[in-house]
Amino acid sequence: MNTEWTTFLQQQSVNTAPSCAQAPVRMVLPNRASISIVGAEAGAFLQAMLTQEILTRTPDQAVFAALCNAKGRTLGTLLVHPVQTDPDQQAYRLTIPADLAPELIKTLRLYLLRRKLQLDVDTNWGFLGLINPSESILTDMGFTSNTHSSLEQHVLPNGLIATWEQRSEIARLSIQGPTTELVSVWNRLAPSETVDPQTWNHAEILDGIAQIAPETYQHFVPQWLNLDLKDGISFKKGCYPGQEVIARLHYLGKPNRRLLIGQCSHPDMLRPGTPISLRNDAATEAGEIVSSAPQPAYAGTGQIFLAVVRLKHIHDQLAINGTPCSLHTRSLTFETSSEEEEAQTH
Repeated sequence: MNTEWTTFLQQQSVNTAPSCAQAPVRMVLPNRASISIVGAEAGAFLQAMLTQEILTRTPDQAVFAALCNAKGRTLGTLLVHPVQTDPDQQAYRLTIPADLAPELIKTLRLYLLRRKLQLDVDTNWGFLGLINPSESILTDMGFTSNTHSSLEQHVLPNGLIATWEQRSEIARLSIQGPTTELVSVWNRLAPSETVDPQTWNHAEILDGIAQIAPETYQHFVPQWLNLDLKDGISFKKGCYPGQEVIARLHYLGKPNRRLLIGQCSHPDMLRPGTPISLRNDAATEAGEIVSSAPQPAYAGTGQIFLAVVRLKHIHDQLAINGTPCSLHTRSLTFETSSEEEEAQTH
């Protein structure tokens, strides 16, 4: 990370959470990193690596996808940003968790072989997050209509990429690009309230978007993370690492675990990988924490989380390190009563 951007980050004073649900707020997203993939074979390379269709996408839409190992376990969920899709010169950006960047870059480079492309992590690239963005900033970022489709994006001449990341709950816009340009955007956002990045994490959890952490690296097949329900998997495309396992589960079986939102009053923030157990039987593991975020004051107390939970336990009384927790099961979009769920191992 360059010195100017580091200094800029250190100068920002933040509130821990928004003052109300409708408040327009801004935040830096330091936990994100960007991989640049440029070259005549960039699209074909990503098509052969990721769970979602890439070659048919254009620069007006980002793509939610996963990178998996040969056993179908998720190495990372990510956003693919088509920047230039001309046949002779293609350019893409991958938004990934910063703490997984070394591992994901290493994996991608193993498959490069002699492909005509260049793959790098850009250290002069940063991310801003806006919740309840104003109409003026949306217009500045290229959003001209009153309604925005999920993952609609605009690639601007100055190198910025603005992506509408709202899925259901909270209006949110990410802006990424060269750090010098982001400083200029940030200053134009004043006097918006500046908040902690956990506010973005909270909104992402409400939208049910799973982020892999080092503690959960290679723990889950994509269906456990609901990628099949979030348009993160194409079952019509050709081969990619893990495709056989993922397709077999889709066509011949059913997942015995799913991603659910939960709530807990545990005094410490729940780390990814923390086990969830039965309240009356701590030795029986019912699930695993994927991510967590504190509840803002206007929304309640405690913290919310995403967890991969065994379906046979979703209606049981659960606990995390002895603290009771609850799951939000009223809006389930998948079956939970099949006898096959007990037998499946994926």
